[in-house]
Amino acid sequence: MDGRRTRRAPRAPMVHARTRATRPEATGVEASDGEALVLAGVAVCGACGTTLAGQAQPPDRLYACEVGGGGCGIVRVAAGPLEDLVAARVLAVMTAPQAQVRLVELGQTSGLDALTAEAFTHWWRDADGPHRHAMIVLLLDRIRVAPALGGRLAPVDVRRVTFLWR
Repeated sequence: MDGRRTRRAPRAPMVHARTRATRPEATGVEASDGEALVLAGVAVCGACGTTLAGQAQPPDRLYACEVGGGGCGIVRVAAGPLEDLVAARVLAVMTAPQAQVRLVELGQTSGLDALTAEAFTHWWRDADGPHRHAMIVLLLDRIRVAPALGGRLAPVDVRRVTFLWR
């Protein structure tokens, strides 16, 4: 060691338990490759309102409105780009100066001590899929994904995605 203290992001042992208690329908799902589907139970079809099902069709992961699950089958979106868009929006909203009160409240209720914008950013970047999923469930009620104009699996466009915050 060189004498400097390394800063470690706080862990969130209570986040999973609180998520299960408050949003049992938003349970995280793992794709067949073991990678978490971070938006499982939170992303919904913008056409019919049905929860998008996480799917793994190697080499792709995606979220889709499934006819067999009571949906319309219109919305399909690549998981990686959608999750990246959501991550960027969560970080932007939670690190904005006006989010300080929300960060303090979130820190107190989720088991994350001294949650500042910087601490939240470090935590988010170090968090694995299930922990990110749990945090998204605490912050967002739903993420609506509208049908794509360029085909069923068109690139993710921010205009297709609506965030419904808690």
